[in-house]
Amino acid sequence: YQSKDAACTIVVGKDFPLAPTCVKASHITASSALISWLPSNSNFQHVVAVNSVEVKVVKPGCFRHHVTGLSPNTLYRVSVRVKP
Repeated sequence: YQSKDAACTIVVGKDFPLAPTCVKASHITASSALISWLPSNSNFQHVVAVNSVEVKVVKPGCFRHHVTGLSPNTLYRVSVRVKP
């Protein structure tokens, strides 16, 4: 009896967008926060969204955004994605 072969899929290429990593909030105040991340590839724009609403398209080479207009004692979900 033999097991099936293991397999995986890889994508090779300099222009394939990957998700940013290490997204974090810092310098948090009652109405703002600094969102930063490690880029997957610095050749792409990144989109910052708060509660699924796009708030900023960040140019390539910039890996942070200052989110303002927040309300105290409110839960926010912030996400960052690549925009090819």
